[in-house]
Amino acid sequence: MTFLEFLLTKLLGPARSSSGNGMSYWLCPVCGEDTFHTLPDNPQFRHRARCWNSKCGFRGDAADMLKEHFPEETYSDRLDRIAHLEKEWKASKARSRPGRGDMRSGASRC
Repeated sequence: MTFLEFLLTKLLGPARSSSGNGMSYWLCPVCGEDTFHTLPDNPQFRHRARCWNSKCGFRGDAADMLKEHFPEETYSDRLDRIAHLEKEWKASKARSRPGRGDMRSGASRC
């Protein structure tokens, strides 16, 4: 799960579906149509989401998603919220990885 998928799950609830490559689908937070999804994750670019409804077209990155959900917050507030959520995301990723000495992977570690 990418950070943007994590953030959108926090804001919108679980994705309706996910393809595993950074693409997950939700109802659009602006128009409510089933045309909103994160774009494939490409490490060379900032991860973004977009609504493909021709009358809506809402799109953006993590800061844009927070701006839509918390319009009263300043840009500085959004950056602080992103930093807090990134720590939470990284901690959740660390908890989901097998730890040292975990033999479930089939490989022994010395």
